[in-house]
Parts: sequence; structure tokens; C-alpha cells
Amino acid sequence: MDGPPPRSPVDDTTAEARRAQTEAYRRMGYDDKWRILCGLHRAGRQLADAGYRLRHPQATAEEVHENWLRLSLGDELLAEVKRARHDTAE
Repeated sequence: MDGPPPRSPVDDTTAEARRAQTEAYRRMGYDDKWRILCGLHRAGRQLADAGYRLRHPQATAEEVHENWLRLSLGDELLAEVKRARHDTAE
């Protein structure tokens, strides 16, 4: 990969801080990286669920879960999963 990584629209991280972070991640073991990834996934899920509940206060737990699946899988794959669940339930 040539050149610096793509920058996000809002980026207040200095080049020195970015290098330090990159080096820290390079030294980090897979188990630590996995823990960080799981924590970020969990936080994303919680934010998505909270946002859905704010927009839909009467939503059931099943509707909140389906929203997460839609965000994660997309409409097409979610429809396939629902069909497969329906087919195995019969």
C-alpha cells in the first residue's frame, strides 16, 4: 500500500499519534485485538438498539433484534434467513 491511509472527513489525530497507535496495534496479540473488536461490536449493537428504541418506543425485543439483523445482513440476506427459519420450523 503506497502513501498514507485514507483520512476520514473529521480527523484530529496527529501523524505522530497515528504512528504510535499503529505501532501499539502491531505489538498487540491476537487475543487483545479480538477483545477490542468484540467490545466495538457490542458498543455498535447497543447504539443501534438504543437508536431504534428511541425512534420506535413501542418496539418489541424481536423487532429491535430484527432491525439489528437488517443493519448487519441487509434486506436480501435477512429475507433468506427468515425463509430458512420458516422452512425449518415446518
